[in-house]
Formats: sequence, C-alpha cells, structure tokens
Amino acid sequence: MLHGVPTMRRQALLALAATAMLGACGQRHLPPIGAAPAERAPEQTAAEAAGPPLFVGRWAASATACDSRVWELTATRLTSPSALSCQLLKAERSSAGYSVNGMCTVGKASQPMRLIFTLTGSGRSLTMTGGPFTEPVALARCSQDLEAASSTPSSAAAPA
Repeated sequence: MLHGVPTMRRQALLALAATAMLGACGQRHLPPIGAAPAERAPEQTAAEAAGPPLFVGRWAASATACDSRVWELTATRLTSPSALSCQLLKAERSSAGYSVNGMCTVGKASQPMRLIFTLTGSGRSLTMTGGPFTEPVALARCSQDLEAASSTPSSAAAPA
C-alpha cells in the first residue's frame, strides 16, 4: 500500500493539470490591467486621414502662453519655445495618437528619437512622451487653431 501512494499522487496531479488546461481553453483572454489606453484619440474622418496629422498646429502649456511660449508642430517639424527643435521623419497613427520617429536638436547636439503624441479632448490637448523629454509634456491647442479649424468647412463650401 505504501508503494501505491506516489503513483496515485502522480496520477492525481496529472488529472488536475489536464483539467486546468481544458478549463483554460474556454476562457476569454483579457488584456492585463492598464494595457488599454484610458482614452482613445479622436476618430479620424476620411478627409483628415488624407490631410495633415491631428497634432499639426500651435500648442502651449496654457491658453495664456499662446502669445509668448508657443510650440509649433507641422507634419515634418516640432519647434519649442526654447532651443529644442525636431525634424519629424515618420508619424504612425495609433489608438492613442501618434508614434513619431525623428531627429531632435538642442544647440549643436542632435539625437535620433521616438516620441509618442497622445491626443485627448477631441484634439484639444496633446501630451508628448519619450524622445528628449524625461517627463511627459502636456500642451493645449491654442485658440487660433481651434477657431481656424471650426471656420474652415464653411468657407470651403462657398462656390468659386
């Protein structure tokens, strides 16, 4: 009887393992906590997909800084109010915004980089992470850009 205990234990463990494996086959696999972005980038229409990226425009740390401390972003360039400038080589759309590869320069020092642009609030706020930034940089779209964006469709509808 003592000789049968290890064999019975082994068989019981194998049966439990097989049951666990079979039970796992029918389960849904959920992403790990924190894997899904808290907020998705604004949905892009077909016209926007063909046009410039949603991050293009004038940005500042606050609405009052739009007159003096502006960040200029184009499809190919980022210019800060300080000595930082970046050539944006490739921007890929993601669920949160954009992943951008490029070359950043401060003074005479240049370095390749990868930036993540996260857009929230229907494109009214932008957070930049990675690249030359040790901490995320949060910016708000300057009101001139918001006014121009809201007036463009009506002026484009006028007959020529």
